Amino acid sequence: MKRSILLATISISLLFLFTLSVLAQEEKKEIPNVADFYMLKVKDGMEAKFESELKAHSTWRMENGDPWEWYVFQVLTGEYTGRYIIRSQNLFWEDYDNVGEFYANAVQHYMETVTPLIDSFQAAIHEVSLELSRLPKNLNEYPLLEVFAYYLKPDGPEGFFGALGKIHQAIVQTEWPAYYHFEMVRSGGFAPKVYLVIWHNNWADFKDPEKSMDEILVEVHGAEETAEIMKMFSESVHKMDSMVLVMRPDLSVLKKK
Repeated sequence: MKRSILLATISISLLFLFTLSVLAQEEKKEIPNVADFYMLKVKDGMEAKFESELKAHSTWRMENGDPWEWYVFQVLTGEYTGRYIIRSQNLFWEDYDNVGEFYANAVQHYMETVTPLIDSFQAAIHEVSLELSRLPKNLNEYPLLEVFAYYLKPDGPEGFFGALGKIHQAIVQTEWPAYYHFEMVRSGGFAPKVYLVIWHNNWADFKDPEKSMDEILVEVHGAEETAEIMKMFSESVHKMDSMVLVMRPDLSVLKKK
C-alpha cells in the first residue's frame, strides 16, 4: 500500500477513536473544529485580474480587523485543476452567530470586487478534528497539500472504521511520521464523506517509504488478518479521488504571529 493511502487511514481511524472518546467522557474541553469551505472557478482569461482583486480584498479584510483567518489554495491536479479553494478553520459553530457588522461589509466588498470574476462556486461546512490531528507548527513551511476524498457506502462506516482501527494499531506500533488532519462534510456535499489532508514541505516528501504498509500490517496482524482488514476497507468505500493543492499565502488573510 502506498504512503498516501496509508496516511489516509490514519485520519479516519482517529475519527473512530475520537468518537469513542467523546462518548466515554462526560466532560471534555471544547475545541474549535468547524471549517468554512469555498471552491471557486474563475472565468476564462480572468485569472490574473481575479488574483489581483482577491489580494486587494484580503488586504481590506486584514486592515478592517477580520476576526477569521482565510487560507487560499490553488488546485494543481485532478478534476478541479486550476480552481481556488478558500477556507477558514478553527471555528466554533457559534462564531457564525457573532460575525456582526463586519461580515455584512466584507460580503459587500467581496461582491463588488471579486464576484464579477467568478464563473461558479461551491460552499460547504466541514468538521475537523484538530485535537487528534498532527499539524506542523508553521503551516507556511508546508505549502503542498495532498487531499484524499473517501465516499463511503451508506452501510460502510462500521466496516470502514473497524478496518481502520486495526490499521491505526499497526501505524502506532511503527511510529509512522506524517503531518495530517481530516475532516468530514457536515453540509454542502455528499455524505458520508471524509477528507484526508496530508501536509508536505516539498515534492520529494511525496515519495513512498522503503517499507510498505502491507509489510507493516502483516508484521503486526499476520497475513490472514491483513487480508481481512483490507477486504473490509475496500468494501466500505464507494469511491475515492485525490488532488494536490498549493498554498497561496500572498492571497490569504493571515494574522500576524
